[in-house]
Amino acid sequence: MKILVAYDSAHGSTQSIAERIEERIRQGNVGDTTLSAFTETTSAEDFDVLIIGSAIHFKWLKQSSAFIKRSQGYLHDNPKPTWAFSVGMPPDSGVAGEEKVMEKWLRKYITLRGHKLFQGEYKEKDLNGCLKFLLVRCCFGQKFEDRRKWDQIEEWADSIVRELRVDLQT
Repeated sequence: MKILVAYDSAHGSTQSIAERIEERIRQGNVGDTTLSAFTETTSAEDFDVLIIGSAIHFKWLKQSSAFIKRSQGYLHDNPKPTWAFSVGMPPDSGVAGEEKVMEKWLRKYITLRGHKLFQGEYKEKDLNGCLKFLLVRCCFGQKFEDRRKWDQIEEWADSIVRELRVDLQT
């Protein structure tokens, strides 16, 4: 079984989460894994299982959104086990709501077995002066911090391994 873990990362947080997911899937010994950033040539046709993710900057980033839209017809005609994850920085109270918004958008295009929103890492060096002022001081009160919950990320990846093992038995 060929398994793709693909991601679209703006500042590295989503990439690090994708790396951890791929590591757990690989350790689960359910197939051959490929970890890759999305490109214009990333193809769903080359894999049996898709685990796809993107940072959220009000929506999925450009390469990942293009992949979803480009793959819609193929995946409709050739369904594959597909999971998606989004990485954003909503407050803890907003995670469930943002997760539903992202999942609803994804399901307009592709069939998913599951979707999960993970919080990422917010580093001061990733923002320019005006945006930093707006987000931190003026309007949103964001803090620069690492909100990645590795135990939740690993549990989600492990749940995919469990589902794939069931698939292999049938």
